[in-house]
Amino acid sequence: MKKNFLLILMVFISLLYGKVSRAQEKESGVDFFTKVLNDNGRYGAFLALKVKSKSFTGTVVTENFCLYRYYNETHGWQKNEYVNFLRERLNADDTIRLDDQYIKSGHCFFTSEIKVDSLSANEIVKLYFTPGEISVMRSGITFNDRNRIVRKLFENKVACRTDDETGAVVLVK
Repeated sequence: MKKNFLLILMVFISLLYGKVSRAQEKESGVDFFTKVLNDNGRYGAFLALKVKSKSFTGTVVTENFCLYRYYNETHGWQKNEYVNFLRERLNADDTIRLDDQYIKSGHCFFTSEIKVDSLSANEIVKLYFTPGEISVMRSGITFNDRNRIVRKLFENKVACRTDDETGAVVLVK
């Protein structure tokens, strides 16, 4: 009887610990970063990163797929190495070093002053995305504004990607 009780107690504690750990991960953003970094389809999530190269220091928006391909080709990293490296950097809000070739390749979109800085993520979504099951960025938004919106949403743990059928920016749910 005591063995059964101890076994049940151990199972309960491990389940409780697992729930607490997952809640802490969600609080810290680990789940968000893991989710977007593992979204490696051709039209995967956008990332907003602080980067530094010989000719540029600042924040860029880039597609996860393109950045993974860069690290795979230049460092030989497999998916898990890439995810672990970037997740650590994103959680620490660190700057990532990239070479100028990647910065100038057209895979990085530069952002400057964010005009949406005073808005919450919910306000941005309501203003710039259609309501519904698939939230699509409204038409008429300039390329630079698109990048500012994607950056601000990413900083608030809301991911966007390019829809593979329409080419429009959509929220990742």
